[in-house]
Amino acid sequence: MDLMGVRSSIERKFAVAMAIQYLAAIAVLVLAVTFVGPGRMASLLTPVQQLLIVFVIGVATVAFFNTIWVVRRDIIDPVTDIEQVARSLSQGELDRTPSRPFQPDETGDLKRSMVELQEHLETTIDQAEAVGREQFDDPILEERVPGAFGDALLQMQARLERRIREMRRFREAVEHAGHGVLITDVQATIVYVNPAFEDVTGYDREEVIGKTPRILNSGEQDAAFYEDLWSTILSGDVWEGEIINQRKDGSTYHVSQTISPLTEDGQITHFVSVNNDITELKERERDLERQNERLEEFGRTVAHDLRNPVQTIRGFLDVAEEADDPGDAFEEIRTSLDRMSVLIEELLELAREGQTVVHPEPDSLERTARAAWGQVKTGEMCLEVDEDAEVMMDRARVQQLLENLVRNAREHAGTDATVRIGTVAAESPDESDEQPDDPDSPTGFYVEDDGPGIPEKLRDSVFDTGYTTNEDGTGFGLAIVDQIADAHNWRVAVAEGSDGGARFEFRDVEFA
Repeated sequence: MDLMGVRSSIERKFAVAMAIQYLAAIAVLVLAVTFVGPGRMASLLTPVQQLLIVFVIGVATVAFFNTIWVVRRDIIDPVTDIEQVARSLSQGELDRTPSRPFQPDETGDLKRSMVELQEHLETTIDQAEAVGREQFDDPILEERVPGAFGDALLQMQARLERRIREMRRFREAVEHAGHGVLITDVQATIVYVNPAFEDVTGYDREEVIGKTPRILNSGEQDAAFYEDLWSTILSGDVWEGEIINQRKDGSTYHVSQTISPLTEDGQITHFVSVNNDITELKERERDLERQNERLEEFGRTVAHDLRNPVQTIRGFLDVAEEADDPGDAFEEIRTSLDRMSVLIEELLELAREGQTVVHPEPDSLERTARAAWGQVKTGEMCLEVDEDAEVMMDRARVQQLLENLVRNAREHAGTDATVRIGTVAAESPDESDEQPDDPDSPTGFYVEDDGPGIPEKLRDSVFDTGYTTNEDGTGFGLAIVDQIADAHNWRVAVAEGSDGGARFEFRDVEFA
């Protein structure tokens, strides 16, 4: 068979069948010659009959080999071609097509069916790639694969498209969420953060992916805190609490945090942490606590300072009723009433919106100081302005600040004191980390007197509400000064004046 060029098993089957038929025909002739005898057979047949027998044998031989050739051309080779294409398809190679032309018979129909199958598979792959790229408007998705397979593919595509759209909406919601979102795997390696997380922490997404949340550890929580946290989420429960974290720049911030485990087939695969920055809320809470403390102190001071003048008035009224000449008693009553008037005025001033400044504008420090000077009974006191400057201020509030400092100088330095006002240059490097572009430019101003000054051990207390060392003082004047300075975002400190008196320095002042 190999010598005849027979290769495939089907071709062998055809060849063997034809050979059997061919040999059977020859065998009939051979048996006839054998039974009759060659000599007698030759005498019985005419030359024409003998030639006819030879012709028939030759035709049978040609028919045998022609049949093998036809089988190879019309059956074996087309089937082999289709088999090679099918093998390529089974290996995922869709670019191979039948190499032989289509025949107008069953093998041609088989080839056409194979090509259609190949086209449907290519369409299916193109559609899967379009869905994978989330290109749901790709025209390839409009093409349909016929039959049950096409229907199943269409349903699968619809479910996948719906799931991808849901995931896209979820991702967009997380990306635009106002709270920071962080996702880690079970080893606490960060795999995702949203833009809000970047805004709050100062870290870019690329800086934290692959790292752990320990980069946010501020050291404010102890080991027991984190042990409880991990014990909760590893058990599959949700952990909620407040944490003080650290930003990239080293500053700290408060977050209200919720950490939830994500599971798949009952196994925890990831943790998602939602962080609500509550730093401002905490600051407001602290402000409220301070304000409550101030209100309590305010109430105690009011009760004490108003009770004394009232008792004094009541006592002198009793004296006036019994005295023949109540003039001195009335004078004491008038003094007590004046003190109550000043006290009430300063209480109202302290209770105002002292921590807010409305529309600060550039104004002359000297002009404001002289306006304040004119509102105080200064007697023989002297005002000196060493250097004028344009300061961004709420003039009415700053005038009140200066009025209280002048009154403070009068109470402690006397009615012949000298009050000096001027600007101060930048602090030395060991006093301030930030330096102005021009070291000689002013960064604040001072108000000082030539009185006895304030002992260093008392300087931290002079701004406390109700604190005073003068029995006639209200204890509110310097508290108002501190309040107005804070409203301007100025720093105020007490120092020793050039003549040994009290010196109040205001820093972080904005000059026009």
